[in-house]
Amino acid sequence: SGIIVIMMALYFKSLVELSLFDLMMSLSAMIQVPLLIPLIVGLFVKKTPQWAPWVTVALGLSVSWIMNDVLTPQVFADWVGLGQLTGREATDLNLMLTLAAHILITAGFFCATTLFYREENDHYRLLREDFFKDLETPVIADAAQDDYDQQQRNKLGTMVIIMGAGILVMSLIPNPLWGRMMFVCCALVISTIGFLLKRSARAEPGPA
Repeated sequence: SGIIVIMMALYFKSLVELSLFDLMMSLSAMIQVPLLIPLIVGLFVKKTPQWAPWVTVALGLSVSWIMNDVLTPQVFADWVGLGQLTGREATDLNLMLTLAAHILITAGFFCATTLFYREENDHYRLLREDFFKDLETPVIADAAQDDYDQQQRNKLGTMVIIMGAGILVMSLIPNPLWGRMMFVCCALVISTIGFLLKRSARAEPGPA
């Protein structure tokens, strides 16, 4: 894991031209999307081999590398005759191309693995059926809040009020009047939410 952390740090260093927002968006498209595709598509495409998820993730990471280092935005722009791209255009186009590639290739591959599914080799069939049965079973909650819910509301309300107080302190930072008022307004909104949470925690439980 240490080697992976070092490699990721070196990769982040190579992206110094990107803003923090662009960096997080790019990493989400390159790493998180391949991890999420088996989780999301697997809710709808149920009959896949046991090896389908991790092979899909490996393919997705390969697709991310290709879209980042081989099929770059400028290469795509030259194909369609867009000319030279600016840095902003290249960043946005890279994000769109990477997402499109994952939807078409990575998700398409996961769906295609159903062709290799054999029910007689599926040792987790009963577990899968039980999972989807639980997923489709409606949960009927008691209308009356219990003590645990009240405790959670009270604790969460306290945390939110503290957060609002912290934002209110930021109004002391030297800023124009409108900037200070923005901090005050945000603090009031957040503190009001915290107050309402604590008030609901003190409310009497309703009839069962």
